Amino acid sequence: TAVKLLYGRAFRAPTVAELYFVSIDGTGYGGNPNLGPETIDALELVLMWRGQTWQGDVGLFENRWQDAILLDLSSPSTGDYVNSGRNQAQGVETSWTWLPQPWRLEGNASYTHSHNVTTDQDYRLFPRFMANLLAGYEWAAINTRIALVSRYFRGADDVPDFGFNDPQPLADYLRTDLNLVKAFNGGIEAYINVINLLGRDNHLPSVIGVENGIPDEPLGISIGVRWADQK
Repeated sequence: TAVKLLYGRAFRAPTVAELYFVSIDGTGYGGNPNLGPETIDALELVLMWRGQTWQGDVGLFENRWQDAILLDLSSPSTGDYVNSGRNQAQGVETSWTWLPQPWRLEGNASYTHSHNVTTDQDYRLFPRFMANLLAGYEWAAINTRIALVSRYFRGADDVPDFGFNDPQPLADYLRTDLNLVKAFNGGIEAYINVINLLGRDNHLPSVIGVENGIPDEPLGISIGVRWADQK
């Protein structure tokens, strides 16, 4: 068992474009030479456990992001880069791994609440709840590995709230992929990947404002061979 308390602080200075950009016709958004850096403080408490064939952890975190550099899009056609106030996020995350050979089971999940303190407005582009699950099996007799991976999230909108649009909640996202790998002598492997095995019509949040989000990959199959030098 282990306990960790982690603290970090970072900053990002404004880019040349954020400071001095000027559009060709003089309209639209522009740079702001008075910008300061954006900063973030991160605090995390982590509890960790380890057994003979398993390990897991649970973490509580809080991030405080100040003076974020964003476009002020109070009008659809104009805007300038500004240090937009204070933002914060809190949440909990956990991950577990179980290795009862020849199986491998892994999972992780997180809940995050992001909030703009200045405007008293929640951020909904990043999913509130996310989870991933992997189930793998290694068939040593025929040098073959198979893995089934599922990803799920909910609680996200299709686009950011720019102040003049109408963000809509996205449907729950669920995608399952299948990976099959056969190893041969000489470092050669053949593989089959089945993407979006269930054929779901998933959409991802769009940071640039595409209504209804960005369509995720449809059902698809890829087959290939790869070689790695064993030396």
